[in-house]
Amino acid sequence: MSLGTFDYGIVVKNPVDTYRPVNRFAEGLRTLYGRKMVVASEDAALRDELAGFLRRYGVDVTLLDSAAAIEAEIEKRLLGTQRVYLAILIDEPLAEAILPRWRSALRINPVLGETPVAVLASPAREGAWQAVEEVRYVLSAPPLPRQMLKWLGTISRWRSFVQELEKVGPPPVHLQRRQKEVPGKH
Repeated sequence: MSLGTFDYGIVVKNPVDTYRPVNRFAEGLRTLYGRKMVVASEDAALRDELAGFLRRYGVDVTLLDSAAAIEAEIEKRLLGTQRVYLAILIDEPLAEAILPRWRSALRINPVLGETPVAVLASPAREGAWQAVEEVRYVLSAPPLPRQMLKWLGTISRWRSFVQELEKVGPPPVHLQRRQKEVPGKH
């Protein structure tokens, strides 16, 4: 059997078109392409490293480096009715500085709360950040690549789409079979 031939003699013009198992995780990361994400950190090296990592998966990254820049972004999105960003990744010092403003913005526009916020926290403060209602995810600072990939897989909404498509519902038509009636049997 050659690369493009099957046992029954049919030649496949493009061997790539043959069946390949689906890597659901990679498929989910492909759905990140073109999505927008905020990376906010005062540390330029960390900010650039995270942005480079996210850009590898096609994420459009908005970099913010100060509390004033974050407040300006909040003001810009305050009256919007749509979720603009896939997620917000913010380091601990900026998160502490911006948390009161973020809470007041959520009271004005709850749609902003649909965007998941991840705080890059020190191991000693991870428990405190997990108790904050507005913070959905707490990652170690700096996050490991494996931790980032797991987080990206979690925030990517492809799982909900796949589960919706794979649901087995009732058939659109119910066919009933008639049984023959045998004379003399009831």
